Amino acid sequence: MADGFWEHPDWAQETVDNDGPSLEYIDLDTINNWVVKLTFKRLGEAEPLSGSGFFLNLPDIQDKHVILTAAHNLVSNQQRSLDLKVLYNNPFDIDPDNPGKVKFADNKHEAIIEVPVDNTEGSHNVYICQDYKGEGDPSVDYGVITIPRTSPNGPRGFGFSLPLAYRKSFKGNVHVSGFRTDKSIPPIKTLRPTTSSSFDMIYHNNHVEYQAITLKGMGGSPVWVEYQKYLAVVAIQYALYPMTIYNHYLTPHIQQ
Repeated sequence: MADGFWEHPDWAQETVDNDGPSLEYIDLDTINNWVVKLTFKRLGEAEPLSGSGFFLNLPDIQDKHVILTAAHNLVSNQQRSLDLKVLYNNPFDIDPDNPGKVKFADNKHEAIIEVPVDNTEGSHNVYICQDYKGEGDPSVDYGVITIPRTSPNGPRGFGFSLPLAYRKSFKGNVHVSGFRTDKSIPPIKTLRPTTSSSFDMIYHNNHVEYQAITLKGMGGSPVWVEYQKYLAVVAIQYALYPMTIYNHYLTPHIQQ
């Protein structure tokens, strides 16, 4: 699947009930470049915290990356998170002129790119759902971060399919990919998110539900499915329960 995929080709077609595994020619390593790690601090807490987010592929926006995440990574108890940073992989290829070296998409950075983000009130780089008042309602626990695109060859992001927003259920593999708080980043090496999988997903009024195992730090992760040969993101991970994950799912409203 090309990295430029953004919209599933069934936009104007009827939804097919067969949701079985159907990936075709997909480089799953690209997911490592589409999921981002967030680090931040909270007022009154000494230890730094972390969360997850992901790039959304919007071809009409060429000068910046658009990142979706959970609102609770960005604000807590009416206080904005402090010292917010986005960490993501700098894609690379083997240098054809020197097979012992790699060529990064952004040649001004190394393997991991770290970008500080202004998360103060009124920032033009962070949007938090205005109805979010704290944990408890997955339908409003989402936010958007924008950062400059430093290279035209940088990661594009997950595609999405609007018909997946209007379902009663999904019968197939469901995955959530994010960064555990307790997993350190080895020096020099690239970021590698952890993926948990489940089968079947139930749609509620404003969120989806499925059974999976996730860990602290994976809030804001993409929930993606194998849908008619493609990868498609369907939701933003919201909260962790013993086995059941509740997520805000992508609709035209959240994409505006």
